[in-house]
Amino acid sequence: MTAVDATVDPGQGSGGDRRRAFAATWAWALRRAGATSLTADETEFRLTGAVDRLIEAARGEPFDASPAATVGAALVGLGFAEPVVLGESLRLIATEFPTVLTAEAGDATNVTDAGKRLAAIQAELATGFSTATRDRAAEEREVLRRAALATQADAQRALRASEARFRAVFGGPPIGIGLGAPDGSITDANETLANLLGLPVSALVGRRLGEFLVPEHRAGLDDAYTRLLTGEVRRTDLECRLARPGGAETWLSLRLTLVADEAGVPPRVTVVVEDVTEQRKLRLDREFQFSHDQLTGLANRVAFVERLTTLLRERGSVERVGLCFLDLDGFKVFNDSFGHPVGDELLVAVADRLRTLAGDALVARMGGDEFGILLAGTGGVADVERLAAELVRSLAVPFALADNRLTLSASIGVVEHPAADADAAELIRAAELTMYRAKSEGRGGWAVYDPHRIEQQVARYLLSTAMPAALERDEFVVEFQPLVGLTDGTVRGAEALVRWRHRELGLLSPKRFVGLAEETGAIVPIGRRVLQLACRQAARWPTTERLPGGWGPYVSVNLAVRQFRDPGLVDDVVRVLEETGLEPGRLQLELAAGAVSAVNTAPLQRLSALGVRLAVGDVSAGWANLGVLRELPIDVLKLSGGLVQRLTGTDRSPLDDQILESLVELARALGLQVVAEGIESVEQRDRLRALGCDTGQGWYYAPALGPEEFIRYLPGSAAVVAR
Repeated sequence: MTAVDATVDPGQGSGGDRRRAFAATWAWALRRAGATSLTADETEFRLTGAVDRLIEAARGEPFDASPAATVGAALVGLGFAEPVVLGESLRLIATEFPTVLTAEAGDATNVTDAGKRLAAIQAELATGFSTATRDRAAEEREVLRRAALATQADAQRALRASEARFRAVFGGPPIGIGLGAPDGSITDANETLANLLGLPVSALVGRRLGEFLVPEHRAGLDDAYTRLLTGEVRRTDLECRLARPGGAETWLSLRLTLVADEAGVPPRVTVVVEDVTEQRKLRLDREFQFSHDQLTGLANRVAFVERLTTLLRERGSVERVGLCFLDLDGFKVFNDSFGHPVGDELLVAVADRLRTLAGDALVARMGGDEFGILLAGTGGVADVERLAAELVRSLAVPFALADNRLTLSASIGVVEHPAADADAAELIRAAELTMYRAKSEGRGGWAVYDPHRIEQQVARYLLSTAMPAALERDEFVVEFQPLVGLTDGTVRGAEALVRWRHRELGLLSPKRFVGLAEETGAIVPIGRRVLQLACRQAARWPTTERLPGGWGPYVSVNLAVRQFRDPGLVDDVVRVLEETGLEPGRLQLELAAGAVSAVNTAPLQRLSALGVRLAVGDVSAGWANLGVLRELPIDVLKLSGGLVQRLTGTDRSPLDDQILESLVELARALGLQVVAEGIESVEQRDRLRALGCDTGQGWYYAPALGPEEFIRYLPGSAAVVAR
């Protein structure tokens, strides 16, 4: 393909008014600058194809600027060989061509390195133009040589004109251009390159380009020359730092292209040089912003993960790694109290302390008030624990902020692991989960990774996330443990005990999930469901024989503190009673003794006014809130199973009898019924009956029973007494 044939048919381009306008502007500028045999329309037609070629190069993936060299050569082939042609072309590409790319994309282009791509396109176009100019000069010299005998004088003039054009190309563009010999020495250069290197053109000839670079970058240039001359590549790009007096930083972009000449003539290397100091600074600034936290200046989570991944991938670089995952305790309260500006100041101050203590270790802000520290080449978990202890002590020293001395603590998860078989994401996850364990065990400390404990945490997490779906699938069911009169053996009611029929784990007892549900707040909807199921079943129980108090068998439902705090509790109870038809007196709501002081009395008063029975359960010898019983509308006092168990056995003490007797007497004085939990033997039953307890429950009578099984149990209450 000749230089003229290098243009493409504009019908293959993407079209568009901006593209044609740019081609027209370019054609007008070139026709004004140089001579050509083409008409204005022909020139514009050819340049429209060239614009398409440049657009394809600029937007291509992967990026390849080499088509621009073909366009540069095509300009010479079309007759535009004057130096000003190259200058005008480079100017238009820099100023007008970006708008063409934007218009072609329909919006902002997705290319993130557009500036770098445009510079590469300019460099390739300049290389193609200068190479074509040199080739054209060589062709003209050959023609002149053959015609030398006849037209010696004209040939000399043409030769001088051709060489002048080639020289003008070197001197005209705003990009440094040089020619190099195979040994790396400079054979020619333009003024721009001379100015960049700080010497006149004449002083550059014979010098090696590597002499002008900092020592650490010279080997890279030598390697590039070798790869070109051995045919490994035809073109290569480098970014090198120029050696300057005083150490001033100047960075150059070098594009080296091998120029193969006719047989017998040694190849040469064309070097296109551009000062990219500012572009590099902007690029590094962007990279820093991408990998660092803007507030604290620390590395961010992305950089932390990348560094850890690199350490683990480079087998042999380190044998072990350590991580500290740190979370500030109570930072949200601090932020809400003092405001976000002061909170930001605190984060910066914390970052400074971490940076000082960590030494060579990488410190990162992982997000919010969480920080990570990565130690390479640890000798065991003790190394990481020492750092964790220092971090805890340092952060406990008050911070002077907002005219106050503010104290702070942090919880830290510690992980130390061999690098050979580790995964970055898994290590960070392990450290983070361990941090949460440290926080749950008491703030201002650290915990070391324990796989078994992590498995338990994960299992708890999976259970908590499965609760909403389990509610929708009706996986929560209720069983009933009989409440039996100690004097007559009558089944007076039952305590509703929730179970979870988990799809994978089977039937789960309350110990497996109720505490977790209270932590997450899921206890409110679960408790609402249990109340509904319990009342629905109790409404089915026969009421032919009235029990003490005038009602049939009642159902006792446990409520957590969060349920009593739920503003919709009373409305829920009213709605369920109406839906199921259960009399209010047959519903008993039970609150654990340890939570009595945390409950608002208003909902208790409203529930009592409805006729609902209220009980305080799990009362033991150490309960210190007996005085509040006279202030609450309580109907029943339930003695804990642990207290009942001490009535018999080797550890029985007369003091236990006295405590039980005192509790029963107190309940009687307040007009409360007394229920004893956890009865397992006839001796316990008889002793509790003698003390004056009204009702009992436990394995001595029956375990928790399914709804239908409990209904069958009711008529046989006399059989219970016979045991």
